[in-house]
Amino acid sequence: MGVITYTDAERIDVGILQEATCDFSFGSDENSFVLTLDRKAGIALERCALAYIEGTEFGGMVVSCDTNTEPSVNTLQYLGLTWHGMLDTHIIEPEPGQDYLIVSGEANAILAFLVSRLGIEDLFAASTEDSHIHIDYQFNRYVGGYTGIRRMLSSVGAKLHIEYNGERAVLSALPAVDYSITQAIDTDKLVLKMSSCFLPVNHLVCLGEGELKERNVIHLYANEKGQVSQTQTFFGSLENAMVYDYSSAGPDELMEEGVKKLEELQNVDTSEANSSRIRITTSTMLSAPTMP
Repeated sequence: MGVITYTDAERIDVGILQEATCDFSFGSDENSFVLTLDRKAGIALERCALAYIEGTEFGGMVVSCDTNTEPSVNTLQYLGLTWHGMLDTHIIEPEPGQDYLIVSGEANAILAFLVSRLGIEDLFAASTEDSHIHIDYQFNRYVGGYTGIRRMLSSVGAKLHIEYNGERAVLSALPAVDYSITQAIDTDKLVLKMSSCFLPVNHLVCLGEGELKERNVIHLYANEKGQVSQTQTFFGSLENAMVYDYSSAGPDELMEEGVKKLEELQNVDTSEANSSRIRITTSTMLSAPTMP
């Protein structure tokens, strides 16, 4: 299947992870990976580094780190979003004054349009090849990028393929194919578990009262210190957006509750000492994508 390459925070290749175990999960509701390293190896990944297997769909960005100090385990466990999961941290919205976003044309050209529209050109691109797949599609209002793209391609019997080329994760449309899944196993007890999230939600799309284009919409942002305002500080692939649906709220209440919600989402670092069990992998386990 290939070796796991890792980068620094600037997305420059650092080296190969020789003793890593990795479990990738793909699907309509889970697009993440767990990368486990032996702490004795002396390798630590930087905040928002990339890990990928060249020439495959397996890869993404590290967003948090768990430490397990149980002597029989003694690992660093990095949690990440796959390319697909990263797409879903950005929201496909209607054009201003419009009820829905409607697209028409060749599939890869539409993917290029969406990459630009989502503002993720720092890490993503679309294939310039002709997919020979034509699309006429109306997106749901305020839908996650991957969810919207997946539904769009599924409507014409196609699937999304993503491959990192050393500079960008390149999106392309292909005929749909089914895959099987290999499951990870549960093992080993936890003495100390520490979690540090590198990329909490930093953009909250708050939806209040009203219908369609008349709906009250407020965009709130958190900066690197977790302070909430209406000024955006994270862009491109470092943006992590989520929709907050509060359909009965007027402008003032929506603003107040939206600020509270985004502030809550900043409190994601935890530590815990107990004997719970966690899921880890005992060898390099690569579960193939299952999405159509």
